[in-house]
Amino acid sequence: MKFLILLALSVFMLTSCSSNSKKELTPAEKKAKLYYNQGTRNLVAKDYTEALKNLMEAAALDSKNSQIHNNLGMAYWFKKSSKRAVWHIKKSIELDPKNTDAKLNLASIYLEKKSFSKAQDLYENILEDLTYEGQHRTHYNLGIIALAKGQANKAYAKFKLALDINPSYCPAHYKMGEMSFKNGHYLKAYESYREAGMGMCYSNPEPLLGQIDSLIKLGRYSEALVKLADMQERFAMSKYEVIARKTIRRVKALQAKEDRSDQVYSQQMEAPVRSLDF
Repeated sequence: MKFLILLALSVFMLTSCSSNSKKELTPAEKKAKLYYNQGTRNLVAKDYTEALKNLMEAAALDSKNSQIHNNLGMAYWFKKSSKRAVWHIKKSIELDPKNTDAKLNLASIYLEKKSFSKAQDLYENILEDLTYEGQHRTHYNLGIIALAKGQANKAYAKFKLALDINPSYCPAHYKMGEMSFKNGHYLKAYESYREAGMGMCYSNPEPLLGQIDSLIKLGRYSEALVKLADMQERFAMSKYEVIARKTIRRVKALQAKEDRSDQVYSQQMEAPVRSLDF
């Protein structure tokens, strides 16, 4: 589930392309701002080749701008040039040690590359920025690192912290659902998966699949079948429609088996009790 890797890579538009927004921009800085904003629009549109071209022009015109280096680094990252991506994002932080967005990007790249110690150091540094509004993502990513290190209790606590800050943050709900399911707490898993399927994560099939798996474990087959029908409709023409069809057959077989067991038990309970002859 790609959104649960959650690199949370940050790009942003410039209101001013100068490190000091109060001073008058030079002609080169004004031109750099135009290239920067166009390059950032390209990044948002996932046109990474054009983004790279425009951001390289911006950096050539204003080489001391932290924000330009941050977004240029992201353009390189999406073009699969990780060494140059890391170089430019480090340059961004060097130019502006308070650039939390650049720190977040670098930490997230380290996380993707499984350099967990480097990522953790940066995320913990980001937590010191009390003005940063995305700390729920920081705690979430620290939870991912804790999971990778086998620290399940610490990971769960981090996901909970993320939800304390942003109760609707669905990736944290999903990871808590996964952990509860693994530990056999199926009702708790179902509730977490249900929360994970709301809001911005509604279009992701994995939380719905988690709900279905939890309902099956709970023996709530009729509810699972309703969810499976929903999956077939919402994710038609995808692999999840195929999964839904196969699972429907399995759930109906389980349901039929349970019905037969209930019928046998009912017949046994209704059978007359014979008196004993002494």
